[in-house]
Amino acid sequence: MTVYANKLEVSCKAQANMVIAAFPDVCMTPPENPATPPGVPVPYPNFGFDSDTDKGTGTVKIGGKTVNQKNKSYFTKTTGDEAGCAAKKGVITSKNTGKAYSQAFSMNVKAEAENLTRFSDIQTNNHASTPANAPPFPKISSANFKDGKDPCVDDFKKVTDNCPAGKSLEDVCANAGLKKEWEGVEVDNTSKASDARLQMNTTSVEVKDGKGGKGVSNVNKMRMKHYACAQDDACLRARKCVLVSKKDADKGECCGMQTGHHLIPEFSFATGTHGDGDPLKGCKGYDPQEAPTICVEGCCHTKGSHGLMHGEYYIGFMSAADDGKGGKTHKPKKKLSIAGKTKKTGDSYNLTHAEARKIATESVAKVFPVSDCNPDCIEAQLKEYHSTTAGISDDTDMRCDAGPGRGLEDAKRRSGRIDQILQAARNIVEKTGTATKRRLSSATSSAAKRRK
Repeated sequence: MTVYANKLEVSCKAQANMVIAAFPDVCMTPPENPATPPGVPVPYPNFGFDSDTDKGTGTVKIGGKTVNQKNKSYFTKTTGDEAGCAAKKGVITSKNTGKAYSQAFSMNVKAEAENLTRFSDIQTNNHASTPANAPPFPKISSANFKDGKDPCVDDFKKVTDNCPAGKSLEDVCANAGLKKEWEGVEVDNTSKASDARLQMNTTSVEVKDGKGGKGVSNVNKMRMKHYACAQDDACLRARKCVLVSKKDADKGECCGMQTGHHLIPEFSFATGTHGDGDPLKGCKGYDPQEAPTICVEGCCHTKGSHGLMHGEYYIGFMSAADDGKGGKTHKPKKKLSIAGKTKKTGDSYNLTHAEARKIATESVAKVFPVSDCNPDCIEAQLKEYHSTTAGISDDTDMRCDAGPGRGLEDAKRRSGRIDQILQAARNIVEKTGTATKRRLSSATSSAAKRRK
């Protein structure tokens, strides 16, 4: 039985929410000898499970079992750091396999006068006291995976293997050349205005002379450089496979020179252009701020890898229907139903939710071949939100309109930039051996076909 609070699954002992690979949980690890008296500090991934919930609700139950509450409930144990068993154990808590506590809650849904914890609320692991030994990490829920296997295990492991222990994402972004161009400037009075003006002048010079070559007309080259930097960095390359909500992307889960891109565009679910307007029938549970995004380079829809993702989605949409003569065309336009209303949209290009999800998943492989994300993992993350949380069925009709100036020819032009991506990918593969030649060969062939 699943119960929702604020469109998110409530965490309880009967559910399958979990913290997967919270990292790093640094524990002192044997050997303990004269050379390393306290042992060796080793960062471990840390795991916690709803099934270990304790001190939850007494009378309100879900599935006959206790429910997690604010500042009261916890997971009785965590796992993954068992090898950190030198006398000191956790470097902060002197504990391993410690408790896990939620650090975020529903603001307005309570049980027995206490706020409830939900899917995606952050949690801190390996407690003996406060603070925890492991940093905050979101709880996620298990989907109905094919063959019962979690398709994201390898992709999530790539993140823990390649993102340095104890190093913040901000530092990783800075080292990759993707930190915010504007930071540390507060224009709250006249004394601060000069700081803002100075930074603006510095940025404009960088665009004109350094990063942009001939200036603002070459902004796309700058964004493609950012793309190459992100794919060249092992940590950022791996993080492409782990989707984040738009809300979290805007709060720092993407680098400063990146933005959170909705793999299935937000206008697909409503009559407006940015997830606003009236929701379409079957899409009332959709919230663009909670929907999954991938961190892309380029803040507008036509530049850098951001523009490429939009282009690939549009071309995929064009290929969703066959004209019967060997060519591809749009599915016929039709009027789509609006939730709770008798009126319908005007004639609109459309896809089913399942078709849109498939195209979105394929776009990731085409634009980010070196990240080598498991398509089943990307699709599982999309289904986790759109199907499980938002309640959108696979056969729900969704909009798929081209915006002004963003027709097929423009999409093909953007797809032509895939050649730049593939060349950057070849250089990275040659240097790191990250992806296979077979995958790159397939991507090259696919890019050529899409331009015909």
